[in-house]
Order: sequence, then structure tokens, then C-alpha cells
Amino acid sequence: MMNKAVRSASFDEILKDRQLKINTIGRDETHSDEHHSPYEPTPYCVLDRMLDNGVFDEVSYLIDFGCGKGRVSFYLAYRCGIRTLGIEKESVFYKAALKNLSGFPKNGLIHFENNSAEFYNIPAETDGFFFFRPFSETILRRVIRNIIVSYYDCPRRIKLIFYYVTPEYISCLGDYPEFHLLQDIDCRDLFNSKDTKDRILLYQT
Repeated sequence: MMNKAVRSASFDEILKDRQLKINTIGRDETHSDEHHSPYEPTPYCVLDRMLDNGVFDEVSYLIDFGCGKGRVSFYLAYRCGIRTLGIEKESVFYKAALKNLSGFPKNGLIHFENNSAEFYNIPAETDGFFFFRPFSETILRRVIRNIIVSYYDCPRRIKLIFYYVTPEYISCLGDYPEFHLLQDIDCRDLFNSKDTKDRILLYQT
């Protein structure tokens, strides 16, 4: 099994979900296996740190792989108007994302698709990709190869954004010279954590 970053639902998490009129809080392990992590949303404080550090700057169309109930899409639409596509394999989370979308005022910026990440054809206009440990390194390699095919078909600046990064992910990314590490942002202080995986890595073409 992959490493887990367990986060309790703080008051801030509950408040922000209520402000956005969505329901994304909680952890669900019922659909996880050796290649797919449990559902757990990216903490809002981590998303704020990314925004404060310009991680999403110059990103116009972002794909969130393993988007779950859609928190990343909703928060980015609310905070900075980024257009997003959430890819979610599990139908129960995909349906929850659609339910959240139905009451969201800026839903024209957000789309969700019920699909496996490794089989998704990357649109040429996509210039950002977000990963919160959604799947194994084996699947990550397939996804990265798809992104690289899209990049060579339509050369452009692409950002790969990772939160809670395992050594296996870092080793995998080192195999692709198309991407170089641009930022390494420590997040341990947000949770009083000593876990070295509690970080944001930004790679760029």
C-alpha cells in the first residue's frame, strides 16, 4: 500500500466547504487498492500555500488526476478563475463531484470526467496537471508518457504540480528530461509534521 497523509477536518476545512457550498470533507478507503490511493481531499491550507507561491500562475487549463469530489477545481475557480478538468475513476466520487458542481456558481469553469487517468487523451490546450498521490508510480509513468506525447504534438509550457510526494514519484520524474524541478515548497509547518513527503513539487517543461 502507498503511504498515507491522514488529515483531520479542521474548522477551516469545514468553513471553506460551506463557503463554496460543496461537500468534500472526509477520507474514504473503500475504493483503494495497490494502485489507487484512498479518497482524501487536498487540504485548503496546502492549496493556499500553492497560490501564495505562484504555483498556478500562467496556468490556464488544469487537469486534476484523481480529482475525487472536486475540491481543487472548485477552490481554483473561486480563488483565481482557472479552468479545470477533474478526472476521476471511481463513479461514486465522480457523482459526488457532479452533485457539488450543480450548486456551484462558477460551474462554467469546471468539468469532470469519469475515466481512468492512464487512458485519458490529453487535450492540446492543457498546460497544468495536479497530483495529490492519486495512484501508484506504475500508473504515473503511463500518465506522464501521455502528457509528453501531447507536449511533442503541441509544444508549450507545461506545469506538473505534486503534493505529498513519495520517493517513487521523485525517482520516476527524474527519468523524463522534458521536465525540470522549478519549486520545492515545504508544508510540514502547516501540520506540525516531520514527514518529508509533506511538500509541494513543481516541475515545468
